[in-house]
Amino acid sequence: MNILFFLTPKAMCAYIESDDTLRQAMERMEHSGYAALPVLDKSGKYCGVVTEGDLLWTLKRLCVMDLRQTEEHSISEIEHRRTVQPVRVDTRVEDLISVAAEQNFVPVIDDKGDFIGIVTRSRILISVIAVLLASISTAIIGPISFLGLIVPHIARLLVGSNHKVLVPYSLLLGAFTLLLADTLGRPIAAP
Repeated sequence: MNILFFLTPKAMCAYIESDDTLRQAMERMEHSGYAALPVLDKSGKYCGVVTEGDLLWTLKRLCVMDLRQTEEHSISEIEHRRTVQPVRVDTRVEDLISVAAEQNFVPVIDDKGDFIGIVTRSRILISVIAVLLASISTAIIGPISFLGLIVPHIARLLVGSNHKVLVPYSLLLGAFTLLLADTLGRPIAAP
């Protein structure tokens, strides 16, 4: 499986630019609702991650007591308490999972070092749970439940996401697939 399956693309990510001020960083964090954001330079290269803790320790170190003073300081003055290493787009899923166990999100870069998005730990966890549930239901109930799980996905690929067309098409495709599997399976596994 490719890690792009789990990727939240850069266009949907909140991030900070390397020349932003402390105030801009704080406002972007407040607006996005995240406690940590990736930092990118003007060319889109990944530079690191700034956390709320990093901001607080920097404000303390710089003795900033007024919010207006944060406009005078750049995020380049932040001392990072923890380094968040990105993964490359061709990283194996097993390696991604081990990195995600240590942090809430994993930045993903391409071959040139450009930031392309993030993979969140919750997205990985939800996918793993879905695979386990599908596996368990198929093991307990049998292969017919697998058809019930896979046929709607095949139908969505064939007719799109319009549910007025998708639901009846899934019903017909499911019945046809079951009959086809039964017809082909009987001569192959004859008693």
